[in-house]
Amino acid sequence: MLVYIILASNQIFQALMTFNYRHNISGIIFTAIITIIAFIVSTLPFPPFTIHTNQHPIEAMSAGLILGIIIANCIKLPNCFKPGINYTQHTILALGIVLLGFKLNLHSLFSLPWLVPATIIVTSLCALLSAILIGRLLNFSADTALFVGTGNAICGSSAIMATSQALPHLCKEKAAVSIATVNVLGLILIFVLPALGHSLQLSDLQMGLWAGATGQAVPQAIAIGFAYSHHAGLYATTIKLARVLQLGVYVFIMKLFSHQRSTVSETTAFSHRTLFKFVPGFILLFIFILCINSFIQMPIISMPSGSKIPANVLLGQASTFLLSMALTSIGLNTRIATLIKQGRPSFIIGIVSALVAVLVSLGGCLLIS
Repeated sequence: MLVYIILASNQIFQALMTFNYRHNISGIIFTAIITIIAFIVSTLPFPPFTIHTNQHPIEAMSAGLILGIIIANCIKLPNCFKPGINYTQHTILALGIVLLGFKLNLHSLFSLPWLVPATIIVTSLCALLSAILIGRLLNFSADTALFVGTGNAICGSSAIMATSQALPHLCKEKAAVSIATVNVLGLILIFVLPALGHSLQLSDLQMGLWAGATGQAVPQAIAIGFAYSHHAGLYATTIKLARVLQLGVYVFIMKLFSHQRSTVSETTAFSHRTLFKFVPGFILLFIFILCINSFIQMPIISMPSGSKIPANVLLGQASTFLLSMALTSIGLNTRIATLIKQGRPSFIIGIVSALVAVLVSLGGCLLIS
């Protein structure tokens, strides 16, 4: 396993070292500037950017996607920006997903009652399968169904981007439409679920589980929990992060099924090349980083301001920024005409998948006393 980790590290290292400064830097800087603006927009002190619980349900990733789409469709970008934007959409995306492991901890899952992880797993599986099923029944694009289902099942934008990176044959424009879909649905749930939770008189743990197992993006799930109560928000945070742990497993399974037409000799040959057909290098590193963050004490870093921050917190923040840059780059490569054309199937699939997740997770919540 260590050999594969080293090989995976070498893949990303080579991609970073082959960086063409002259061709890529202008596009990367432009994308970074738009991303910084997105962070500012996502924390504006009024709804819907900041709600009464002082939560920010519209994460910087979503704001970056929207800003990117607006800019790409209102301004003709210089051709010199395109290589850097594409580099951000692929290599920087992979690096951001790797660093995402520093924001997760296996202990958070082990400390919960067994019905909680069971509900998380069943809800995620039902959300994904229902998206695929409704897509097939209505003869919609399989790419759209997979993207929307993955976003609803695991962690919204991050899961869709990881799927897009692991399965490069999927349509990237449909990924952008799917990201917009799951974020809109996530915003709706922020206002609907707390009200339903009060009417059902759910306990803090039950509401936290409902929010963590249903909310698409991490900020949205947390906002749902805190909109109900402080303790429900804390439960929702832990449960949502535990739900994100499924990311590596789902990407592995989807990668495996994408090669189901390979010959027996191709799929059973034992080599690092064969492994990378089924487990993308960045997912191996993500799992490796997750294990390090879960079982090894991270060093404390002294900042120039005098404050001290754990290294994993700092690297987790870097992950958020890099993923936001990647989503901004997706927006910069998206055309509104495509969104309009492909939006209807995406929303139909998303509504069905989200509704299934809401009902299945509610069933799990009601089983917890």
